[in-house]
Amino acid sequence: MKTHKLFFLLGVLLISGASSFGQWTTSGTTVVLSPNTRNLSVSPASTVTSPTGSYFFNFEPLSTTSTADVFRIKSSRNDAFTGALFRVDNSIGNKFYISGNGYVGLGAASPKEALQIGDRFTFHNGGFKGMCYNFTYNAGDKRIVADYASGVFLTDAGTIRFRTAPSGAAGSAISWLNAMTVNNDGKVVIGSANTPGNFKLYVQGGILTERVKVAVVNSADWADYVFTEDYKLKSLTEVEAFVKANKHLPDVPSAREVVANGIDLGKMDAKLLEKIEELTLYMIEQNKKINKLESEISALKK
Repeated sequence: MKTHKLFFLLGVLLISGASSFGQWTTSGTTVVLSPNTRNLSVSPASTVTSPTGSYFFNFEPLSTTSTADVFRIKSSRNDAFTGALFRVDNSIGNKFYISGNGYVGLGAASPKEALQIGDRFTFHNGGFKGMCYNFTYNAGDKRIVADYASGVFLTDAGTIRFRTAPSGAAGSAISWLNAMTVNNDGKVVIGSANTPGNFKLYVQGGILTERVKVAVVNSADWADYVFTEDYKLKSLTEVEAFVKANKHLPDVPSAREVVANGIDLGKMDAKLLEKIEELTLYMIEQNKKINKLESEISALKK
């Protein structure tokens, strides 16, 4: 009975709000506004206490051919508007709709989720939360209409998932593609794999870009130390022996290590520069020896 009284009060308030446009009078269960012909019809008491499908309140034009707005509050009994608890519409369709299960539709006559805007934009409030395009949960993830599907989903663990799906038929099952995931520890995954180690970003399949800039923390992370006087440059004999035994340069990771651990782009660039600078020192030393030999040969020819 409290619910019925609330509906009645709401109807009276709505009529009262319209009183600035005209006066209203009562006739039985009907409130008539004049000169604006609007009415409030209340079902018989027997229907209010035991609904049989009538509206609790009906606020609409007296003329059934009018295209003006209509307001309805009704029971969830089986009638022309099955399941509607609250509805605002006009001649071109539903504007605002609350279904019997509490789902809200804005421009959607039969909302499929907690909130649906138009025919395919939904807000899901199930085991996970989602802001979705063309998605509803009905014994599985399903498309509402024949179209693509996408969504931003929030899990109870605090993870945010951005998902997409190819086009499919209305009501068909959705096979999601994980476009991007933001984990609750701040790690970001583009693709479907997990971020290894302590890295903050993982991109499955690689990145194509026109420019990459890698910063170093301080000068010690760059290879200029090769040119300091206390740098211990290996002899070419030592390098030769190492290469024969290990099949890669000293201090450079092997192919197996790269496959297992990848490379740090900044550190690898510094290491490659180190080898270039070592080659430069070898060339300088070789050039000195060549010049010395040429001088000795010239002296012998005299």
